[in-house]
Formats: sequence, C-alpha cells, structure tokens
Amino acid sequence: MIRLRSVVMTRLRSIVIISLNSIVMTRLSSVVMIRLSTIVMTSLRSVVMIMLRSIVMTGLTSAAQSVVKVYKKAQ
Repeated sequence: MIRLRSVVMTRLRSIVIISLNSIVMTRLSSVVMIRLSTIVMTSLRSVVMIMLRSIVMTGLTSAAQSVVKVYKKAQ
C-alpha cells in the first residue's frame, strides 16, 4: 500500500508538473506573440508612414513643378 501510494504520488506530481509546464509555455508563447505582433505593427506603421511621406513629397514636388511651369509661362 505504501509503495502504491508513493508510485501514485510520483505519477500525480509528474502530471501536475507537465500541466504546469504546458500552462507556462502557452502563457509565454502568447506573450511572445503579443510582443511580435506589436513589433510587426510598429514596423508596418513606420513603413506606411514612410510610404505616405514619399507619396506626399512626390505630390508636392510635382505640384511645385507645375506651379513653376505655369509661372514661367505667365512670364
């Protein structure tokens, strides 16, 4: 009986440790996923900002060129 009880206790302990490990791993993986998603979102946002800036800059330069052309024609 004592032997059986010790075997059952070690089995239970190993099961509890395995379940705790899996819980900790899922928590860690979710934290890592959240971190990765925030990193990806910030990089995407910066890329989008750079694209928007370049689009705005090209639009401004083309507008300035057309204004200069109109001004030269008026002169």
